Amino acid sequence: MKNRIQTIDRDGKPEYAVIPWADYLRLTEGAGEIDDETLYARAKAADEGFEPIPGEIAERIFAGEAPIRVFRQWRGLKVKELAGRAGISPSYLSEIEHGKGAGVTTLLAIARELSVGIDLIVTEGGENA
Repeated sequence: MKNRIQTIDRDGKPEYAVIPWADYLRLTEGAGEIDDETLYARAKAADEGFEPIPGEIAERIFAGEAPIRVFRQWRGLKVKELAGRAGISPSYLSEIEHGKGAGVTTLLAIARELSVGIDLIVTEGGENA
């Protein structure tokens, strides 16, 4: 199949794309016609299943406390309970809460059991303490 997109390059890099008019119309159909109510409904649907995080919980994390520990305490779970649900040992969970790195599979299991997104328990630099 022949490529229907033509590029215009500058300094060896694509700067513009030229596409057939019918493709342009298809791509732009309805663009800019989404109202605030539709955007709000879409955002709300994307957040389905997650509850808002109380301000005091966020403040503790922003103050430098270990996110996993803060969320675990917020959920009223003991180390042994969360570790069992996540399929890891309590000592490993304690190490993770104190800064030991953990694999993605482990972090996903912990996040699932805490009912939070993994992005909330992994801090900048990929650490979880």
